[in-house]
Amino acid sequence: MRINSVLDRLNEKEIDSAIILKPENIYYLTGFFPTTTSVLILKDDPLLLMSKMDAAGVEDCPRSEERRVGKECRSRWSPYH
Repeated sequence: MRINSVLDRLNEKEIDSAIILKPENIYYLTGFFPTTTSVLILKDDPLLLMSKMDAAGVEDCPRSEERRVGKECRSRWSPYH
């Protein structure tokens, strides 16, 4: 899976995390294309921060575990599903 290969490269270079902002790159790594501003944080347990507007699209994705926090939606992407 693409997230795994990026995480492996980060570990090889001893980089703790990476922040992905471009929707195209988020889509490439997760298969989910955000329509509003979103942030993918790559670390041992990847985290996708997005607006409620995009949350409906994540619910259909089998790799996510959605949590709502205030007005934002947090989704943990598991490369192991």
